[in-house]
Amino acid sequence: MSGPCLFMKRYLPHRVPMAYAPMHGEWDEAAMMDPAIQHLFNFQAHRESGKSVFWAGGYPLYRLCMWLWLKSLGQPREDEHGAILGVTDEDACANLRQIKFELMRNVLIRRDFNPKKGAAWDANRIILDGAVDVVNPTLQASSLTSFNPGARLTFVIMNDTTSPLHVESKMQRDKQWDAYNNVVEPALLDNAVVIAIHTTYHNDDFPNRLKKDSRFISKQWPLVIDDEERKVQWPEAWPWRRVLEKKRAPLVFARQYQLKDVMNEDRMLPMPEYWTYKTMEFRNGRFTILGKPVRMVTGVDPAVSERKLSRGSQTAIVTAAITPSHDAFLVEAKGGRWPPSRVLEEIKATYSRWHPAAIFIEEVNFSAIYRAILV
Repeated sequence: MSGPCLFMKRYLPHRVPMAYAPMHGEWDEAAMMDPAIQHLFNFQAHRESGKSVFWAGGYPLYRLCMWLWLKSLGQPREDEHGAILGVTDEDACANLRQIKFELMRNVLIRRDFNPKKGAAWDANRIILDGAVDVVNPTLQASSLTSFNPGARLTFVIMNDTTSPLHVESKMQRDKQWDAYNNVVEPALLDNAVVIAIHTTYHNDDFPNRLKKDSRFISKQWPLVIDDEERKVQWPEAWPWRRVLEKKRAPLVFARQYQLKDVMNEDRMLPMPEYWTYKTMEFRNGRFTILGKPVRMVTGVDPAVSERKLSRGSQTAIVTAAITPSHDAFLVEAKGGRWPPSRVLEEIKATYSRWHPAAIFIEEVNFSAIYRAILV
């Protein structure tokens, strides 16, 4: 392939009026990063039709599909095929139904693209009756993991193929990654276009793995909220109460959801000092076991009772030393029935004493808040 492009959304709305989508300019700016694909995004201004349309990254998904269908009119090829992939078959088919609706009912869209009437319309496929010089172009819908191309593809649009349920384990993340590399990638023709529009849920999920591929271009957008109006740009996916839950950890909310840098003085654990100190440990062998330098790792189970914050419940903090040969030695173990403030103080004290390379915290009850504040 010659330069497939990834446009990755992070908390970007699916349905949003054009007037409330300031990220459109950023989308165009991202497209301009690669001159070879600029012509793919030379869209006309959207015309209001009074109909509900399914948006993909701020552009109507049907418009993106139709443009990719007709982009090769100067070099027509027979049997031009495309695919829309979702997290499930039903989600992908819902995108396809919206495209069918617009092609059949929206007069302005038909005037823009002049598509022929469909020769076949079924649950998971559209076959157009020959658009200009393109013979029987098809568009099929499927989930990423159950996709069966059946033909070589000229474009693929992956629209939200991940969800929180698909990133919980490495096996689930690998399943999606293998499906793309073993099924989708081999089915692409030369000069095929791949566009992925996703919300990221994990540092190792499918969109983040695509982002590391040098052939892809990526762009991320922050969460946009209005505190005075108590509104979010995409209320159907992010109600205000959900935003309030995330904002309970202000530093993580600013970094992960609004893509803002967190200053070192705002951190509870100053990271630059930690990394310098860790380098000195290895270089000077300040912490050694049996003559070997070690790295310290701390695990925390802050089992705080949500109903009895004043008394708390049993909390355990364990620190271990790991040698270069992966031998583990218990260094310190402590615990008690501590309230939340005491748990934080104990974690800070453990960090100051041992400077662990990592602190692992179990996310139950209020422990998710502790982890959000510390990381």
